[in-house]
Amino acid sequence: MIGMTVQLNGLLGWELLPSQAVTQYASTVQNALINLGTVRGQNYILPEAGTNLLLDGQYGLMNNRQAAAHQANFAAAETMEWINQYTEDGSGISGMWLEIAEFAPPRLSLSVVVKLSDQSQFGTTIPVN
Repeated sequence: MIGMTVQLNGLLGWELLPSQAVTQYASTVQNALINLGTVRGQNYILPEAGTNLLLDGQYGLMNNRQAAAHQANFAAAETMEWINQYTEDGSGISGMWLEIAEFAPPRLSLSVVVKLSDQSQFGTTIPVN
């Protein structure tokens, strides 16, 4: 995969850096994180992209730790499948896990670990408000 660099600035949002390209594994991880936070159907080019993770929180489907973990794991599985469907250069995802880092309704923070096909791992914590 090759893509434009997206700089994630925590709670301040993100910034697109069109003059900088990311390739292979960096692009795969970046695309996975963006897919997790994209509501399915909101991407006009690829309407099947995204997850229902944010909507699940808005609709009250993550009202306890077990429900939040279930919805997060479902979003991770969907993201992994979607990324691997569009990755043709061998830099796909072999595993993806979302674990609850903070559960204090209405705030939820998830730790994301992405294991790539070369067995390297990347991780970060993302807030879901």
